[in-house]
Amino acid sequence: MAEAIISLLKEKLGSSLLEKFGSICTVNEEVNNLRSTFTAIQALLKDAEEQQWTSNTIRDWLDKLEDVAYEVWDILDEFATEDLRRRVEIGNSTTKKVRHFFTSSNPVTFQSQMSNKLREVMERLDLIARDKSNFNLRYEDVVDRHKEAGARVQTHSFIHESEVLGRKEDNDKLVHLLVNRGDEEENNVSIVPIVGMGGLGKTTLAKLVYNDERVSSYFDKLIWVFVSEKFDSAEIMRAIIESDQDQRCDVERMELLQSRLRKTLSGKRYLLVLDDVWNENQEAWLQLKSLLNVGEKGSKIIATTRSNIVANMMGTLPTHHLEGLPEEDCWSLFKQRAFPNRDEETYPDLVLIGREIVKKCKGVPLVAKVLGGLLHYKRSGRAWLSIRNNEIWELKEDQIMPTLRLSYNHLPPQLKQCFTYCILFHKGGTFKQQEVIQMWIAQGLIQSSEEGKLMEDFGAEYFDELCWRSFFQEEVMYYTPRHTEEGPEYKVHDHIYDLAKSVRRNECLTVKARRMECVLSGKTRHFSFASYKGRILLTDLMSFHNAQKLRTLILKNIRIEEHVILEDISRLTCLRVLILSSSNIKTLPNSIGKLKHLRFLDLSGTDIESLPESICTLWNLQTLKLLDCGNLRELPNNMWKMISLRHLEISRSSRLTEMPARISKLSDLQTLTLFIVSKENGIDELRDLNLRGSINIQNLQNVLYPSDVDKVGLREWHKLSSLGLSWKESHDSTSAENENCERVIESLQPHSNMQRLSIENYMGSRFPHWLMHLKVPNLIKISLISCKRCKILPPFSQLHHLKDLTMQHMPDLEKWSSDERSQTLPHIKRLEIRNCPKLSQMPHLPSVENLTLIGCNEMLLMFVRNYTAITVLRICGFPEMISLPEGLLKNLTLIKELDIEDCPKLKSLSNDVHDPSAIETLRLTNCGEVESLMEGVRNLTSLKHFNVVCCNQLTSLPDEGFQGLTSLQDLLIFFCDKLRSLGEGLQVQHLNSLACLGVYGCPELAALPESLYKITTLKTLELSGSPKLASLSEEIGNLASLKELRIEEFTHLLSLPASLYKLTTLKTLELSGLPELASLSEEIGNLASLEELWIRDCPHLLSLPASLQEVTTLQTLRIESCPSLERRCAKDNGEDWYKIAHVSVILINGQCLQERK
Repeated sequence: MAEAIISLLKEKLGSSLLEKFGSICTVNEEVNNLRSTFTAIQALLKDAEEQQWTSNTIRDWLDKLEDVAYEVWDILDEFATEDLRRRVEIGNSTTKKVRHFFTSSNPVTFQSQMSNKLREVMERLDLIARDKSNFNLRYEDVVDRHKEAGARVQTHSFIHESEVLGRKEDNDKLVHLLVNRGDEEENNVSIVPIVGMGGLGKTTLAKLVYNDERVSSYFDKLIWVFVSEKFDSAEIMRAIIESDQDQRCDVERMELLQSRLRKTLSGKRYLLVLDDVWNENQEAWLQLKSLLNVGEKGSKIIATTRSNIVANMMGTLPTHHLEGLPEEDCWSLFKQRAFPNRDEETYPDLVLIGREIVKKCKGVPLVAKVLGGLLHYKRSGRAWLSIRNNEIWELKEDQIMPTLRLSYNHLPPQLKQCFTYCILFHKGGTFKQQEVIQMWIAQGLIQSSEEGKLMEDFGAEYFDELCWRSFFQEEVMYYTPRHTEEGPEYKVHDHIYDLAKSVRRNECLTVKARRMECVLSGKTRHFSFASYKGRILLTDLMSFHNAQKLRTLILKNIRIEEHVILEDISRLTCLRVLILSSSNIKTLPNSIGKLKHLRFLDLSGTDIESLPESICTLWNLQTLKLLDCGNLRELPNNMWKMISLRHLEISRSSRLTEMPARISKLSDLQTLTLFIVSKENGIDELRDLNLRGSINIQNLQNVLYPSDVDKVGLREWHKLSSLGLSWKESHDSTSAENENCERVIESLQPHSNMQRLSIENYMGSRFPHWLMHLKVPNLIKISLISCKRCKILPPFSQLHHLKDLTMQHMPDLEKWSSDERSQTLPHIKRLEIRNCPKLSQMPHLPSVENLTLIGCNEMLLMFVRNYTAITVLRICGFPEMISLPEGLLKNLTLIKELDIEDCPKLKSLSNDVHDPSAIETLRLTNCGEVESLMEGVRNLTSLKHFNVVCCNQLTSLPDEGFQGLTSLQDLLIFFCDKLRSLGEGLQVQHLNSLACLGVYGCPELAALPESLYKITTLKTLELSGSPKLASLSEEIGNLASLKELRIEEFTHLLSLPASLYKLTTLKTLELSGLPELASLSEEIGNLASLEELWIRDCPHLLSLPASLQEVTTLQTLRIESCPSLERRCAKDNGEDWYKIAHVSVILINGQCLQERK
């Protein structure tokens, strides 16, 4: 990382800020010396960072260099902080003389101290610079030439198809694309990029396509060229010519080369594979492309690359994004190498461990092959457990990291640090773009060097480039990107994460645990802790005494009982980023003001009530996050002094009643998510600001004069994308107040770029002119909540970008619009109408996919059957509805999810459900006639997930109600007070896909049907809150696939059936609220796959069986409210401790007794 740090540091050393302090002492001289020495070293760093992977000496040298670089960084930041302090003092009093600006420090003394610090650090840097001659390091241009000379292993086109698994669908898609004649009229040659991270199998897929008979019979000529990092047009041309002549081409002259190339390709329909392309120089590619455009129409080029930038530059046909392999295919690849004799059945214990190892592969074939190869012929359980328990980057015999490191080495220095910083979000963790950029800026990883361009804009470019280069990927849930109001969430692939971890080594430490017991080393600069479940206690076991170099401290989900911990944190004076989100913090100590370098502070989700005034002396603070702080009552009065503040994010703080004064003085402020208008601090406090992102302006009833709004200049905020306008709810407003409401909202017209608009508790009778007459044409989401006097909606049909519309609690709303064109809203994707009883008609919604109707006029349901694009439908609060409208389910052929709630008279899903429906998820909540409804359910042949909730008239599931549900995977029944029987409809021949059955809070349930125990596909069984169930059948042992079993609140259960202990696939066993359970059988030792055992509220359970020590797979043991067990399981000296000492994680009443890797 030294190269990236010094690159950024040189920019800081050239800052004009230092000129302010250079007139006294020798500051300028020392700065110039530092800059020249760093420049001399920088030329060697590329080679040093390449060699550090094989030389500990060079690695140590780089560590020392980084230490000095960070120390210089801190000194330069001290200059910047002093400058900010002086600016605040100037703003505080314009009458004092200049000498008074330095009351807290004499300027001469300050500059003298800084000069001495610079001189001392320069002496250390000189020693490090002299050491560089010991390592025979090459200068940067020599390294590049050496890199070009050093060849990666060349690829070729041959492949054994038997070695390829899980790529048939990818192969078929690409073959279809290649032999499709649809594009031949436009292009002689078309290019198909294959994009994916290193090790994913891009080359393998290209080989598979290349050797497909459909391809070889379609093309006249097939050519394979390995390109790699050096994109040399002449070399590529020679390789193409050699493929035709079958002999070496030594031609150097480009003119002769291009002539021979044209002769080779002319008149032929060819397929050219360019494997492993890294070139991002468009001009170089276009020159080669023009020479290749001589083949017959229908010629194709496949380019494999890790970079979306390359794909976007080269591709003329859609990019094929290669995804990871399914776990089962990874297992097959792993087996091929780990069990070359196909004798895995002889080693069932190794197979279990191997399955866990394959989960670490995350779909990457290279990883599966390498890990399988490491265990080639090894039959020791210890060797396999070592691979399972270690991080991939820690493995010594490893081909994985060098492969991934190529992608990293191609990053510019500034992107290297930005990428590796994201390991602080933990493996598998998600993050949002805006938050990451703010943290990058806080660490100084982004320097603004372009006039008029904000650091956030540079950060967005960096982030996008890391996405394009496949370092970041959008988090996907249920096969769609995971989006929130703030945009999509992202993650780092596990193996890319391992790469970052190997680069940052001791500098970044991340811990995810159940207790905080960690001593930070003096080398740690960034530390992130997250607890597994619930808030954990932060005690003095967490030592910060050696962590004076910390620049990032992330402590999420913690419980602090001793204020001294926060005092300790206040001594970490190098901190730039401090995150204490989701903790029980109510106040911060005054000593927080000592963190002069702090730039990012996140207290979101805490119990914070107020902030100390000392926080206003954090002149460097750029981002303050107070999201979801429901107890927050006030903000400090002097926040206007926080002159570096760029982002103040507050949400869901209902106790906060006003904003601090003079907020308009925060000239750098870009994000202010909440502004509360008060009589003391009116809306004109927003003047002189130019905000971006989102803002919610509350308590607009306190705006008495629209002219105050005009001062704000809301129309000029062209980067504001989301605007919320709300008034305090009123049930008895006067006509004068209502008219003022209308005048104020007219003055609140946003810029035409606005995308999301929310209006709440508006008491005017008509919507503003700017909304009715389309002055904000780019809206994509509108929420109208409690606009109780409005009768007519704006002409939404003319908002061509509008996709999401919510209308709630509008009792007088009668019409969609007076504009006839509003009979169709062509672009709406999601619509929610809640408690709008007078609205009796619906427009045509040809694109609506997600529709929610709650507490509305029943006539609206008649329109739903015409919305054929619906995939999700929620119907709630129709007390008189007996049946869904005729034809509804038959017409909605795309519907996947149906949710019906609070319809007590509903007896039928439809009168004409004959054709198989596409519904995959069905929820019935508080529907009184649910037994009749089951008649319709049986026809939902695609149903996968079925929930029945609070249906208190349900006494039994129908014996024939599940005959057609062959796709059903989950059946969950909640709080059905009269349910006595599950019936005999749970037949294995019908429910041959059922994997999860849960029954919760059904107090009258007295028995389970014997047919249940024949469903061998069942993986999860959860039974809770049925005290009349006195026993479980011995037939439970037939559930051969069961992995999770939870038994809760069975008041009279005396013992577990003996056959339960034969469930060798069981991984999780949870026993809770079983007051009569007296013992667990010694047969528990037979549960060969058990990983988690939870025992709660079993007071008569006196001891644990000795055979528990034989369950070597057990990783987690939780015991709560079991007095005898708590005593006997005391660590080291408890009578049962020897039985459980092998378990990795042991928690007794929430206290972690043991946690080890």
